[in-house]
Amino acid sequence: MKIILCNAKLATTVFILFFLSLGRNSFSQTKTTSVTAGTSSFLSPTGITKVTVQAWGAGGAGGGSNTNKSAASGGGGGAYNTSTTVIVTPGTTYTNSVVVGAGGTGASGINGTNGAASSVTFGSSLSANAGNGGASNEVNVAPVGSGGAAGTFGGGNGGSGIQAINGQGGGGGGSAGTAGGGNAGTSSAAGAAVTGGGAGGLQGQQSQNGFAGSNPGGGGGGGGDKAGSNITLGGGGGAGQVIISYFALTSTSGATVCNGTTATLTVSGTTSNLPVGSYTVVYDLASPNGSTNNSTTMTVSTAGTGTFTTVSLSNPGSTAITITSITATLGGTNYGTSYDNTGTANNKATIIVAANNTVGAPSSTQTLCINTVLTNITHSTTGATGATFSGLPAGVTGSWSANVVTISGTPTAAGNNTYTVTLTGGCTGGI
Repeated sequence: MKIILCNAKLATTVFILFFLSLGRNSFSQTKTTSVTAGTSSFLSPTGITKVTVQAWGAGGAGGGSNTNKSAASGGGGGAYNTSTTVIVTPGTTYTNSVVVGAGGTGASGINGTNGAASSVTFGSSLSANAGNGGASNEVNVAPVGSGGAAGTFGGGNGGSGIQAINGQGGGGGGSAGTAGGGNAGTSSAAGAAVTGGGAGGLQGQQSQNGFAGSNPGGGGGGGGDKAGSNITLGGGGGAGQVIISYFALTSTSGATVCNGTTATLTVSGTTSNLPVGSYTVVYDLASPNGSTNNSTTMTVSTAGTGTFTTVSLSNPGSTAITITSITATLGGTNYGTSYDNTGTANNKATIIVAANNTVGAPSSTQTLCINTVLTNITHSTTGATGATFSGLPAGVTGSWSANVVTISGTPTAAGNNTYTVTLTGGCTGGI
């Protein structure tokens, strides 16, 4: 636009250059633990489609001795198996679908019985093998109770009994744990517990029964050799265990951001079901910023509250975000939860992506003399909530109202004046 200011008979052409600067104002997992041998039911929470299951098979019982100078072997420890992707149907009750294996039973002078496997049967299944029972008498052989075959990790074998006067039984094998296989028993010691596993039962001395294995899944100790009529029995195996875990969220926050920027969202849970740690969040974005299987890191610095940042959002409009899964390694154990798109698990939020501020062309270009009223020059705007002005000629002011910038007044001095209008509020954008 052009404004010409006249001083007496001398006319001077003044160009007011319009420069616009656009700117802005300065999710622990919930756990269901089953430790009593037998069956139980599980109600899958709404909105959740996959859970984490950890299972330990029961321990085998130690053998008992009915022969002099021949002690019995220890029972094997149960195996450990886990998965972060066991499928469930949200809101479904799985009746008697959780099985905790019973430990093997020791009896006088005979082989210990095998432990029983632990398992879940939901939309998909998972099981952990049990340890086998130890043999009653060991004469020139070593029929120890073998540990449960590995799912994730295998149980430890039972130890051999000593074939001699005053012979002691074999120690029970330890069950597998969350970080490795179980320790084997020996002819002089029980298998020590590993992280998350149960220790094997101590071996019996001469005429002494074997001791029970610890839960979860420790193998029973073998009975010591019979002395006279003192027939010994093996220690019972430890029961198995099943833990079902999932990250239960209480809320996922929305956000309002400018287009071309990322959004930082807050995921909340309780302090126990969202502990401190580093998590991986996978999420989908709906139109107008549609994309799927986006993966990012969520940091939980204070238990119960996590934050993560999305990809850049380029298109203005309301964008739904759905968290589809959260995984983490906590205390050396992998956990994971998958969610549906209903939002009933508090895994859904809305991101408002605001458009950049804009300004239209000037309403007119004018030539006038000083002390002549300027016909208002207007510019339409979007996104802003106000404006500031600098460099206007003396006598001329600027204002913003209802998405319109207005330049008005009466110039009182000749000269070449460049003024700047800076929009405030809203989002940065182009002229």
